[in-house]
Amino acid sequence: MPASKSPVTALFGAGADAMTNLYDVRITPPTGITEFSDEASADALTVRAKGFNPPEASAGVYENKYKTATIERVKSTMDFKREFDVEFRLDAPYDLYKFFQRWKQFTNVASTGYVGTGFGSRDVIGGDVANNGEAFGSVEVRALARNTYGSQDTGDGTTIPGLGPNTISDADAADMIWQYSQVWVHKVGEPKFTTEDGQAQTIKVTFKFGEMIDPQGRLF
Repeated sequence: MPASKSPVTALFGAGADAMTNLYDVRITPPTGITEFSDEASADALTVRAKGFNPPEASAGVYENKYKTATIERVKSTMDFKREFDVEFRLDAPYDLYKFFQRWKQFTNVASTGYVGTGFGSRDVIGGDVANNGEAFGSVEVRALARNTYGSQDTGDGTTIPGLGPNTISDADAADMIWQYSQVWVHKVGEPKFTTEDGQAQTIKVTFKFGEMIDPQGRLF
C-alpha cells in the first residue's frame, strides 16, 4: 500500500497554476487608422489592455415534461453574444482614445448624427467611401499555457525560459488562443475626471465580432 503524502507534498505535486496575468491582447485595426498603427504603438495597445473576459457560449435548452418528470433538452439555437469588453489604461496624449474613436466612426459619430449601417464610410468628414470589409479589424488573445521557471541551463545546451518580453509568442503552439475576426468597435467609454483622486485614466471599449475560434474549436 503506497505511503500517504503530506498535504504540503500533495499541493506541490499538483503542479503550477494557470495565472490570470500571463496573457497578451493583440489588436489589428482596419487599414487607414493612423493613430497607434506602427509596431511600437501596437505593443502599447497590448501593454495598456487591463484585462479580457472571453464571451461564454452554451446551447439553449427547453423543458420536456411527462407525468411527474421534467428533463431539459438541447435547443437548435446557441446562446452566444458576439461581443466582449476590454478596459484600457490611457496614455497621456490620449492617442489610444482617439484611435478607438477613429475606428468607431465606421458605425457612428454622435456629434454629426451619423450611423453607418453598412460600414461603408472610411472618412465621415471627407466623404471617402471604402468597402465594407475595411471597417473590420481582428483581436487575438494568447494566454501562457506552460510552466515558467527561472532561466537555467538544462545541461543539453538549451534553457528553460523565465518570464520575459517574449514569453508569449507566435511560436508557442501550446498557448491558449482566442481569435476574433470581422471585429468592429461598438462603444467607446468616456474618460472620467475628478479632483478627489489621481489614478491612471481608463476607458472600456466594447467590440463586436463575426467569426471566431477559441481553444475548444482548436480541438477539432
